[in-house]
Amino acid sequence: MPIGAFLAKANSAGFLKKLIYRTFGVLDLHTHIRLKPLLKFAKKDTRIFENKVIFELGCGSGINLFETFFINNGVKAIGIDIDCRAIQFANYIAENLGISKNLQFYCEDLNKLKDETMEIIKEYQPNILYLIDFIEHIPNPVELLSKVFDNFKNIDYVFISVPTYRYKKVFGERFHREVGHLRDGYTLREIEDMLSPFGFKLIHHEYNTGFPSDIGCYLYYRIRFSNK
Repeated sequence: MPIGAFLAKANSAGFLKKLIYRTFGVLDLHTHIRLKPLLKFAKKDTRIFENKVIFELGCGSGINLFETFFINNGVKAIGIDIDCRAIQFANYIAENLGISKNLQFYCEDLNKLKDETMEIIKEYQPNILYLIDFIEHIPNPVELLSKVFDNFKNIDYVFISVPTYRYKKVFGERFHREVGHLRDGYTLREIEDMLSPFGFKLIHHEYNTGFPSDIGCYLYYRIRFSNK
């Protein structure tokens, strides 16, 4: 199934939209490229996700959690994002698909989480943390991670996706700047150094771009920048 095909089941989607979602998924090349390693891992090692709770920072419209849920139906998940429109959409889709008991989304500033939201998340006791295309957008990721791990002690796995320093060469400086990146990228060693003080070690990594996707992204995001 293409990424985003679950949107075809939403009642608000017309016939043409349903057909497009079922056939192609979401019409965003970057989403398909960046999620491929995560979903590949989720399908391969389902035991890690079995009856677990996922906490995602910067979840956007929730596509990472929706896709994970449909691979591993036993998971529960909580997503946090500052974009209230994206959160509203995510909750609408979850309710529409009848899975809102498993997937819940909250519009929050991650640096100023409301006490009631914090308590809800603590009740769920998340086991897995998603940082998918997120930490490059925040000024002090170590400070935020420290807060997360201080409050949620049961997190066993962290799934993280970041741009490398090659990112701007493909997507261009303008795209890099306008999507709100505060860093040019990360190396694998920098990610390890960031997470090791919290007791995490690298068990798997994968680069989710290569020459064919580089060409596709270059054409899609540089030449037709309005498509961002």
